[in-house]
Amino acid sequence: MKLLFVAPYRDFSGFSLVSRNLLKTFIQSDIDVVTRAIKYDQLDNDKQNMDFSWLKPYEEKNLLNIDMMLQIVTSNIEATIKPGICNGLYTFLETDRIQQSWAMKANEFDFLMVACKANAEALVRSGVTKPILTCPPPCDIDVYNKVYEPYKIQGAENRTVFYNICQLSTKKGIDTLLRAYYAAFVDRPNEVLLVLKTYLSMANRNNANELEQVKQFINRVWQGCRIPVQQRPPVLPILGTFSEEGIHQLHTRGDVYVCSSRGEGWTIPAFDSLGHGKILISNNFGGLQTFVNNDVALVYGGCVTCCYDSPHPDPELYTGMEKWFEPSVAELSSLMRATHLLRIGNISGQLNEANQKEWASILQRQINAKLMVERFDYRKVWPIIV
Repeated sequence: MKLLFVAPYRDFSGFSLVSRNLLKTFIQSDIDVVTRAIKYDQLDNDKQNMDFSWLKPYEEKNLLNIDMMLQIVTSNIEATIKPGICNGLYTFLETDRIQQSWAMKANEFDFLMVACKANAEALVRSGVTKPILTCPPPCDIDVYNKVYEPYKIQGAENRTVFYNICQLSTKKGIDTLLRAYYAAFVDRPNEVLLVLKTYLSMANRNNANELEQVKQFINRVWQGCRIPVQQRPPVLPILGTFSEEGIHQLHTRGDVYVCSSRGEGWTIPAFDSLGHGKILISNNFGGLQTFVNNDVALVYGGCVTCCYDSPHPDPELYTGMEKWFEPSVAELSSLMRATHLLRIGNISGQLNEANQKEWASILQRQINAKLMVERFDYRKVWPIIV
């Protein structure tokens, strides 16, 4: 069989990483793979920061006698059908349904692939009648076993570093994360640091005021919390495009990854944090439920709610008709504080017997997480996916 694989695999987002790892699963098989790249992201200063030489043999193949085309796109509307062959679409959803125009487009395909059961249910709920395959994104375990130089953060040596990697958007819940962080450490601002590796848009990297806009957002949340400036725990926003190496260096440096998303089809950074053996604090709504549970992470609750105040270029996306998750600020805050206190108590040797058991349970979660992540390695799952 000859497969045409169309995806943003030359980009540098989590979406592109999924594309590359999924491509590796097909290359493992005896399928004749042909690739064509689509582009969403723009590098800062148009610099190339990844080696794509391994892709060239597949990009140079001709498009004759294609039997199947699999597309990975951010919107179903962007996908196109190639007549006379089998057409598949791999996509991600953040809410409990899709708009009618997406559902109509999805039904033009012969089959669909999604990352989790919640996404499959959303498609069915929206009127999609074609076969739906649940296919969690495979990973490459080699990247977690490599030794990385920790990302350098000046002045953070004796602090617990909480961190998050995502776009600054409503669905990522950074407002919730900031509120929880401020509440947790108002009396211990010198012991912690929150690192936000973020951006406003990967399609437009020419925004000279991007850092200032991010800082203004952080300040608005802080002002809403009404915390005195001398008691304000520090937040470090980091902008600019990172190489894959740079992202793994940040994972290596961080102590606790905090996922505050309202809706996710998967969440690559949260999954990567488990691969790096980090403590993960997260909810397990939507796509997160596939790999986030109490055996591998510290799970906080919240409630299902309708989407609100989430602007998007697509007027049919993130409307009040869709549902996603509203994280509990209080539960998230309590988990962040408890994790920090256990960590510094362990370092100083001041944990009592009960707290030692709690810390041991966190360490066991890290061990469990590494084992869980290994099960998603593309070399193990490729026969199932193929």
